[in-house]
Amino acid sequence: AEPTTEPTEPATVPAGESHGIQTYEELVAFMESVNSGKNYDSAYLGCNIIAPEDSEWTQGIGTSEKPFSGTFDGKGYGIIGLNVNCGENGGLFGVIGESGTVKDLMVIDCDFVSDSTYAGGIAAQNNGTIDHCTSGVNMPANLKIKLPSGKKIAPADYNSLIKGTNAGGIAAVNNGTITGTRSGAFVSGGSCGGIAAQNYGKIYGCANNGAVGNTYKSCEKSGGLAADNSGSIEGSYNSGKVYCGNAANLGAIAGCNSSADVKKSFYSNLNSLAPAGSGTAVDSTCELVTDDTMLTSSFVDTLNSATGETVTWRQSKYGDAYFNEGYPTIEGRFLQNRALTLLNGMTLRGMMHSSLQLTVSEADKDSKEYQALKQQAGGATVYNAVTTDENGSYIPAELWTAGGLTLSVPVNSAGAKLLTVNMNNEIVTIEPDSVENGVAIFTVAAPNTFAVTDAAPQPAEATTQPAEATTQPAEETTPSATAAPQPSTNDAASSTKDSTTKDSSGSNGTVKTGESVPVLIVLVLMASFCSIMLIRRRRYIGK
Repeated sequence: AEPTTEPTEPATVPAGESHGIQTYEELVAFMESVNSGKNYDSAYLGCNIIAPEDSEWTQGIGTSEKPFSGTFDGKGYGIIGLNVNCGENGGLFGVIGESGTVKDLMVIDCDFVSDSTYAGGIAAQNNGTIDHCTSGVNMPANLKIKLPSGKKIAPADYNSLIKGTNAGGIAAVNNGTITGTRSGAFVSGGSCGGIAAQNYGKIYGCANNGAVGNTYKSCEKSGGLAADNSGSIEGSYNSGKVYCGNAANLGAIAGCNSSADVKKSFYSNLNSLAPAGSGTAVDSTCELVTDDTMLTSSFVDTLNSATGETVTWRQSKYGDAYFNEGYPTIEGRFLQNRALTLLNGMTLRGMMHSSLQLTVSEADKDSKEYQALKQQAGGATVYNAVTTDENGSYIPAELWTAGGLTLSVPVNSAGAKLLTVNMNNEIVTIEPDSVENGVAIFTVAAPNTFAVTDAAPQPAEATTQPAEATTQPAEETTPSATAAPQPSTNDAASSTKDSTTKDSSGSNGTVKTGESVPVLIVLVLMASFCSIMLIRRRRYIGK
């Protein structure tokens, strides 16, 4: 049932202050300030916020008495590693008021250490607007990544676990609007929804890719998008598996539906479920889409047709290399067209977050990925590529890129191929889009561990070229081949340049500066030959 406590707000919204947040301590301070009465204040993130491992998030931002009524702009950054331990309203946000807005925010690796009455990946209760946010990330459990620091992590750990009596991947209760928002979180509890447990408002242009519900008798309702829906659902889809102890209230879109306003939404055949488990039938514009069809570009076109320009759907799937297991994602509004210069003359171009950094280095020869690629790549160099933020913290590429990236590589022939390891640890061969003037261009979801056959050795010198018009182009510099490594800065291409410098000047690198090295070797050999002949002549004359 809908919560009985209704937030009370004045008709005129007072002006609040705006706070820049760059640390976990500042996030806690903002929560305390809002909940103590400054609930019309706004905030924005200046970087990714990582919660300390031993911390607990015991109260969300905004309460029933003081709902958050400002604007929280994530600017595409994420809050990572929250350990939620709230009895009533569990989530980053407790209660969002009618005039409150949360936008362009990622909440990943958010785990509920105990059940909340209302549990949400973004908010426990939303009476305002949640716009273009992400909760959890849909990553396979068998993938391991080695960070530039040497630490190995499992990206699947960045997913979220939402638990509660009423649990939703985005919100437990939605009385407002949720637009352009995606959940990959695991949702478990009594009433479970991929987007909202209870939807009395509007869900538009959203996606759920995570598992919803469980088979225990305590799970009474489960829906791919909403457990209990009496509001509006449109232009959305569910690809996640849905479970419930009560089969009567188990649906691919809604567990229990009492609304005629469920339109142009799509559901997978994975569970062989009806769109609504009980109640009112959904509109005829809702369609069953086979799982294979959901992995095609035609399904992306269908979604874009359903939502128009409000929400832009993308698919990053090239052969068997993909994001989000090949299912469509929602393009972030914070992405920019950028170019990053990598080592050995390689360049990466595409839509990226302004703070994305890519560190490329030779792969660990003891890794399974290296061994597998080396067998097929022959003598080609195997590289390890890791996407991080400016502080060196791992960020899944699917959250900070969209629509695929192009990798330009100098090659010796048109027969060059790119070999990479996909998210399921499978070796994938990618043919070049084109090979012109000794440069092959490959379209990839994002570099992981890869090798390029028949790649041409290149000088270490490189510059970063902005791709097309950029809002914040990467700084153009030309590092010296023998320059010492520099500490990373907030320039998103700096770590890429640093990795180039380290490779060029280290013991495993090759340094070339024009033709100076070959010429020097020839001169040394000629001088040695002349010296030998002169000595022999003197000895001959002495005889």
